[in-house]
Amino acid sequence: MMTPSFYKIWMSPALKEVWFLSEPRTADGQIIDPRRFSKGVRYNGPSPVKVRVKYPGPAIDFHFGALDMLVVSGRIARIIAAIAPADVQRFPVLLDDRHCGYEILNITQLIPCVDESRSEFTKWVEADNRPDLIGPYRSMPKLRLLPAACTGHAIFRVYGWEVAPIASQQLKDALEEARCTGIAFVPVT
Repeated sequence: MMTPSFYKIWMSPALKEVWFLSEPRTADGQIIDPRRFSKGVRYNGPSPVKVRVKYPGPAIDFHFGALDMLVVSGRIARIIAAIAPADVQRFPVLLDDRHCGYEILNITQLIPCVDESRSEFTKWVEADNRPDLIGPYRSMPKLRLLPAACTGHAIFRVYGWEVAPIASQQLKDALEEARCTGIAFVPVT
């Protein structure tokens, strides 16, 4: 049996300019902490309806907004939701009154799957003078996953290193076939 392949989803290094998308806002203008959409858990709060384009750039399908919040075109959100309907929440948002059809995509699966024997990482330690952070990963220059722990999941975040959204081979193939702009895939298995 072949080992399944998984990929870290990242911004395309070919992009010379990209939007910087700030935090989401509710209909009445209240800011929602963008980390609530990037921790691998369901969001149950007021609906985001707008995301400000803080620094302009070309319109592309895939963006990391503030604090690793995913903002994607509706087309890409539909592809992901069709493959992994139970693993994402979708929140349609308007980008600065000019760009409609975008969504905040909240990945709701958080999987403990880091292969520490093949990854390169540092963890927070007492000498870092952050007692509130001792133990978790501080940096992860080389992420490798345990494929068996990820099997059956098309999209998820990595427990302990939530900054890394992960896609299965099936999802990667579907997004590449759709010619999704702004996205790159880095093998992690």
